[in-house]
Amino acid sequence: MLTPKQLSDLPEPMLRLYREVEIDIIADMARRLSRMDFIPSARWQFKKLEELGYSREYILQRLARALGIAKRELEKLMENAADMALESDYEIYRRAGLEPPPLSASPVMQAVLEAGLENTFGLFENLTRTTANTATRQFEHALDRAWLQISSGAFSHTEAVKMAIKGLASKGVAAITYPTGHTDYLDVAVRRATVTGVNQTALKLQEALADEMGCDLVETSAHEGARPSHAVWQGKIFSRSGTHPKYPDFRQSTGYGTGEGLGGWNCRHSFFPYFEGMEPVYPDSELAGMNEKKYEYNGKKLTQYEAEQVQRNIERHIRKWKREFKAMEAAGLPTDEAAAKLNQWHRRMDDFLKQTGLKQQASREAVFGFGRSEAAKSNSEAKLLEIIEQDAIIKKNSGNPKKRSLPDEDLKVTVNVDTPLVQGVVPKGTVLTNVYVMAGDGTSVPIRDLRRLVNVYGGKVSSWQKKSGDVYGENFKYVIHWYQNGDICPEEEFKLKGVRKIES
Repeated sequence: MLTPKQLSDLPEPMLRLYREVEIDIIADMARRLSRMDFIPSARWQFKKLEELGYSREYILQRLARALGIAKRELEKLMENAADMALESDYEIYRRAGLEPPPLSASPVMQAVLEAGLENTFGLFENLTRTTANTATRQFEHALDRAWLQISSGAFSHTEAVKMAIKGLASKGVAAITYPTGHTDYLDVAVRRATVTGVNQTALKLQEALADEMGCDLVETSAHEGARPSHAVWQGKIFSRSGTHPKYPDFRQSTGYGTGEGLGGWNCRHSFFPYFEGMEPVYPDSELAGMNEKKYEYNGKKLTQYEAEQVQRNIERHIRKWKREFKAMEAAGLPTDEAAAKLNQWHRRMDDFLKQTGLKQQASREAVFGFGRSEAAKSNSEAKLLEIIEQDAIIKKNSGNPKKRSLPDEDLKVTVNVDTPLVQGVVPKGTVLTNVYVMAGDGTSVPIRDLRRLVNVYGGKVSSWQKKSGDVYGENFKYVIHWYQNGDICPEEEFKLKGVRKIES
């Protein structure tokens, strides 16, 4: 018998492999989106099809490499699972006075193992085909959406690309889309294929051994957090033949052999031989305790299953924002929003674990390529964002005026002038009059571009100012805006904002 914990841990090598694939595919799509020239409609279809072809080729190559590694991993998984599943069963048969044959000495069990490996590998071959198709359509939809937003003028190129990348990173790479419209994403599909394939093979091995040993009765495994439809039969004794006068039919009671039943989709239940006169492994008192509401979270009592569902939801959001962080990074776009959201969900997880006493499952939060350096960068960006948001609140509630007048000062750089009215320059050293602080330090108005300024130039967050001043020439008035933080006064942040003819 495979224990629920063993079955829960089994997919981890496959998940690590395919999460690397997923991030590589999303990053490739993000880079392509950021470089895309969203040209007028006459040439758009040709350009889109060309880019889709390149993307599909990359997806197929990446999945093909993973498939080769997956076969070797599956072989190891199957052999280890077979040994673990049969080891505990052997002990029960020996206690009953029987001597079971080893796996290597049973042609029937060897055939079952080979068939299980072949069938499970077939699931991954099919997953490669469906993922290539579904992920390509996913990329096509992202391209079309961005093009429509840009061509309609509703969004800038950067805004449209950001939204497209966010959409791709939100749930990950689509693996299978069913006729109903439901989509399974790659990590879900990989976990299901691994757990289902390995567990079903182990159960068929146990069946084959039970046939050789003439064992009709089995006891089902039990664990906390079982889905409600499985909790009703877990830990019970059944007859495989369905002919025993005392015990109910195994297949009929548990749904064994169906997707919804024992050993079906993502199921962590198993069974093991039982002989009359043995003490059941799971007494009724223990089974009853498995369904108790013994966790408290935000004032609500939860069962193990309910608590695990909350934890899985938080883990999904953590992975989501890690994917978006990596995708934005690949596209050369700001990652601070993803960093802030990731920080929020990490805090939510910390709070959940503190309230419930459950343990963190770091492997379920993992995203390939998001290591220590990414975590440090993300934490730094999240903290900066918090400081900036707090600064905005302080300024809003400060009671300071919306703008603050300052004395005249000399223009620190030469500003180019290129307008329909006049071309030329406003020279360095010219006197700026009507100088005032538009936003930032000394006012009640926060600077909207503060994140960029701090990231690029540094300086104390609360000390940045956005300033305005006028320069009067012989015939024209020039309005100039710039950012300044004490001695930090970047030349590239001086902008001409308006030119007006002076009426005589």
